[in-house]
Amino acid sequence: MEQKQLFPDTASKKIAEQTFKNYFEDFSDCIQHGGWSKWEDILRKAPDACKSLRSSTIASIIFDNTIERMRKIFKKYEPEVIIYDDKILGFPVLDFRGKFLVRFKKLRDDFKPSNVKTDRQKGLNQQLLTSDGIPWVSDGATWVTVGYRLNQKEDKIKDISIVCWKGESLDWHIELPLLQSSISEQPVNLKTTKIKLKAQTQQKRKKA
Repeated sequence: MEQKQLFPDTASKKIAEQTFKNYFEDFSDCIQHGGWSKWEDILRKAPDACKSLRSSTIASIIFDNTIERMRKIFKKYEPEVIIYDDKILGFPVLDFRGKFLVRFKKLRDDFKPSNVKTDRQKGLNQQLLTSDGIPWVSDGATWVTVGYRLNQKEDKIKDISIVCWKGESLDWHIELPLLQSSISEQPVNLKTTKIKLKAQTQQKRKKA
């Protein structure tokens, strides 16, 4: 009989809600007004240049700008919230009083973080990731991910959540409030943009 793998205990959803309740809008702000807003701005200004971008490249643009805004927003909360540089684990981490370690990521439909399956990412999902640079990691802090999912058209953020995984099982998730967009223009759909640009190119060739 195969032995079931055991994972460290994680903080409950109730404790997470109590810890993060004053930061819910800040998390959403980082993703919506930082990462996603910047991507929409780039897409509007240079749709032709964006049509060949891979999904991973787009996700990286959103991530980098999410982190830039995160550093600005959460700096005011120090020392209650500590920002760890990406030099320690390869990605920035927010430390909430040693109870939770938070990273940002795009989420798949099943709420699983969308990333390459490295040993480091596997260890994070299993609550086993450790580092001498973050003392709380060895003291039982719970790893969670603040992430976003896109709608089917990929032109809007469907939802933003805090998720806690234990191996291949979702332990819990908390849906965060979506903030009012700071952009008044209509969303730009990359898939639709590519189709339109292709049609325009074909028309120009016919005229030539």
